[in-house]
Amino acid sequence: SLFGLLTELPVSLSAALGMIAVFAGATNCPIAALMIAMEMFQGDGLPYFAITVAVSFVLSGYYSLYGSQHFAFSKTEDEEIKEG
Repeated sequence: SLFGLLTELPVSLSAALGMIAVFAGATNCPIAALMIAMEMFQGDGLPYFAITVAVSFVLSGYYSLYGSQHFAFSKTEDEEIKEG
């Protein structure tokens, strides 16, 4: 992957980071994404996965694959989200 070549990380790790980033961003479930990364890749590169999941979660906005998922708090500010 291009990211792997630019950062000099192994290509396989870069591909895994991309896969976990897409999962975390699409589902808005960062803890589940991190657990899947730990299970699939035996914890190798865990700091990279944690950073990738955090960035993907914050940048994904308030949209999710799950229509019934509601957000109680803002991702970037310390305030509750009012339904309406």
